[in-house]
Amino acid sequence: MCARYVTAIDREEMQRIVDAVQRNIAAAPVLSQMRIGETRPTDIAPVCVNTPEGPSATLMRWGFPGFVNRQKPGVKPPPLLHARCERLESSSFSAYLGQRCLVPATAYYEWAAGGGESKKKDKYEFMPPTGELFYMAGIYRQPKDSPVPVFAIVTTEPDAVVRPIHDRMPVILWEKAKRRAWMAGDGNLKEIFEGPAGRLLCALAG
Repeated sequence: MCARYVTAIDREEMQRIVDAVQRNIAAAPVLSQMRIGETRPTDIAPVCVNTPEGPSATLMRWGFPGFVNRQKPGVKPPPLLHARCERLESSSFSAYLGQRCLVPATAYYEWAAGGGESKKKDKYEFMPPTGELFYMAGIYRQPKDSPVPVFAIVTTEPDAVVRPIHDRMPVILWEKAKRRAWMAGDGNLKEIFEGPAGRLLCALAG
C-alpha cells in the first residue's frame, strides 16, 4: 500500500518544512536530491524527527534495505517500504522503535483493478477534504553505506473509505497530541494509532 505519496509545496506548512531542511542539510549533493511532489520508493524526501535540541526537519530515503532471497543471491531485493503496526513490537522493525519520524504528505496513491476486461489498474488518490498537510507515522535507521537514513511508513487496517481499494493504509496521526506521543515514545502504541476514521476523500486520479 501507499507506493507513492505527495507533498505539495504550495502548502505553507510544507514550505516551512522544506525551508528547515535547507537550513539543516549542509551536504549539497544530498540536498539536490530532495524530492517534492509525487514521491516514489527510494526517493529522498523531507521527514520530521526529534533531536536533543527539539523537533527538526531532515532528509531520508524511503525504504529499508530488503532481505536477500537465498534462492536468488544475485538479485537485488526490493526495499521495505512499510512496517505493519500490529507487528511493530515483535518483528525485525522493533529494533528501530526508538527511532521514530513523521512523514509529511498532502495525499497518497493506491492502485486497484479497473472494471470490465481491462487489466489496467486505476490510480486512486486519498487526501483530506480540506487539502491540509497530514503526517504518517514512520521509523528509520542509518545503513552503513547510505549518506542519509532510510525510513518505512507504519501501516494499519483500512478505514471504510480506503477498504474498497486496498487492504492497508498508512497510520495517519491527525492530532498533535498523537504526534507528540509517537515521537516521544509515550503511551501504548495501539492507543496512539487509533484515530478518527473517514478523514480522507477518495478520487480517481488522472
